[in-house]
Amino acid sequence: MKRLFLSRIDLLADLFAEIETGLKKSIRWKKYYQLGLFRKQTSWDHAGCDINLLTLIVGHHLQQYYPRLNILALLSCATLHDLGEAIVEPGDIGDIPWPEKQRDDSHQIIEWNIFKRHFRFLADDSLRFLTYLSPYYLLQYNNQELSKLLSDDKEITGLVYREYDMQLEKKVFTAIERLLYVIDAAREYHQHPRKCLSVYLDILKDQAPYLMIFSKELKGFSYFYSSADHQRVNNFLCRHLK
Repeated sequence: MKRLFLSRIDLLADLFAEIETGLKKSIRWKKYYQLGLFRKQTSWDHAGCDINLLTLIVGHHLQQYYPRLNILALLSCATLHDLGEAIVEPGDIGDIPWPEKQRDDSHQIIEWNIFKRHFRFLADDSLRFLTYLSPYYLLQYNNQELSKLLSDDKEITGLVYREYDMQLEKKVFTAIERLLYVIDAAREYHQHPRKCLSVYLDILKDQAPYLMIFSKELKGFSYFYSSADHQRVNNFLCRHLK
């Protein structure tokens, strides 16, 4: 392979190639996809537009109520949060279905180590970029999960904890992720209502209670999921889960 040895350009080219290749191997909604109930969506597809666009829409709407809401932090988390799902080496796990995430959080450490591993391409500057980017990647975790992830990371723990004072952004990003789960399911259901009904029911049943909590706890979030929406969801579930 011929290279011009453009230093940072060549290193970044290798970094981006690994991330794209690895994320394209990670299938989201795997259980439903394997049953033919969901379109093929990779972690690369997810990271490319949907999560970033939704973050912009929700973030700018909520900023009316929280003027200090850090949109850059939210967008940075949206961009970085699934980099640990890239499948590059044996043992890399890809996307984990939501029910499994609830039962076992061991995947978090694996994904965190994969996220850090990507930055080896930046050689002597890898630690500098990791300490800058890690707080945004870690916005997706609650405080207990964060403590567990960083317990053995003496190199970056101090800086991450010093900069990690974004509790509002953490809650908003979690709300955005859960909202997108329902949006993804609604998209499938709208296109294939009979085939994808069971998927839609599963995801509504899992995520609607959380969305209702965020609607109450985050000013302005009821624009995206209101009490009336929640009542319609409950009626829909009751009608189809008899």
